[in-house]
Amino acid sequence: MGQSRSPELSDILARLSTQAKKVEDAFADLAEKTDTAAARRDERVQAGWRSMQADIDNQIKEMRAARAAREHERDVQRAEQNAQAAQARADWAAAYAVAASEMARLAALDAEAARSEANALKLR
Repeated sequence: MGQSRSPELSDILARLSTQAKKVEDAFADLAEKTDTAAARRDERVQAGWRSMQADIDNQIKEMRAARAAREHERDVQRAEQNAQAAQARADWAAAYAVAASEMARLAALDAEAARSEANALKLR
C-alpha cells in the first residue's frame, strides 16, 4: 500500500505545481495588464493636467490683457480730462486777457480824456 500512495502523491504534487504555475502566470498577466492600464491612466491624467494648465495660462493671459486694456482706457480718459481742463484754463486766461486788454484800452481813453480836461482847465 505504501507504494501506491507515492505515485498518487507525486501526481497531486505535479498537479499542484502546474496549478501554482497557472496562478503565477495569471497573476503576472494581471500585473502586466494592471501596470499597462495604470500607465495609460497616468498618461491620460498627465495630458489632462497639461491641458488644464494651458487653459489656466490662457485665462491668466486674457485677464492680464483685459486689465491692461482697462488701464489704458482709464489712462486715455484721464489724459482727455486733463486736456479738457487745460483747455478750459487757457480759454479763461484768454478771456481774462481780452477783458484786461479792453480795460487797459478804456483806462487809456479815460486817462487821455482826463488829461485833455486838465489841459483845458489850465488854459482857462
